[in-house]
Amino acid sequence: MTATARSDRPKLWWSHHSLERRSFRWWSYWRGRDFLSIETSWLSGGLSVGLQILHGQWTASLRLGVASLHVSLPGGYRNYGDDREIHISVHSGALWWAFWTDPLSWSSTTPKWRQGNFNPADFVLGRRSCTNSLIEARDVLVPMPERAYSAKAELREWVWRRPRWPFAMRVKRVSIELPEGIPFPGKGENSWDCGDDATFGITTGPCSSIAEGVGVLVGSVLKDRVRHGGWDSWTWKRAAPADKP
Repeated sequence: MTATARSDRPKLWWSHHSLERRSFRWWSYWRGRDFLSIETSWLSGGLSVGLQILHGQWTASLRLGVASLHVSLPGGYRNYGDDREIHISVHSGALWWAFWTDPLSWSSTTPKWRQGNFNPADFVLGRRSCTNSLIEARDVLVPMPERAYSAKAELREWVWRRPRWPFAMRVKRVSIELPEGIPFPGKGENSWDCGDDATFGITTGPCSSIAEGVGVLVGSVLKDRVRHGGWDSWTWKRAAPADKP
């Protein structure tokens, strides 16, 4: 984060950019208050235009697929439940809209013309349904640098179909449950996550076998260990319980 201040004016200008989130934010303070905020991002996907009033802040937004822009201004104090939004957007294969509705709540009594969506594929081909079937289930050992952890694994095939479409989409996934968990260091951002955390289960993306799913789990835990604590700073060389004195 970078900040600049001008001595001849009683205000501060701040900016922050994140390459990981593909965004840049610029905002200013006037007499100790947030006055103006502008945020841009790229490769955000989808199309949308809208206006939102949330917690007394007015935000206008425009998203054009490859880039987006959000401009916010303070609008004064508002009571709980007074937040409102107006937006039209296209994402997830559907057209979405909201006209002067509460962005923090949803009600089945709200007319669809005020808040709803339209999916052309669902309208023409029928809504997609999902089923799954068990292919294999077995007990496994998950090999980690310190020792192996007992787990139960299942390989399932998931099938998505539409009533008026002859072709189905099929994906195999592996689910693994670990009763004792595999430890990794916490994020360390707050007092409650400074100690060790643990992974107690995972459902993978597309996988053709349980062995492949175990490899995905091992890679995920090792990635979290390095990201949160560093490979050398975390005491990952732990002996198995039977080897401890």
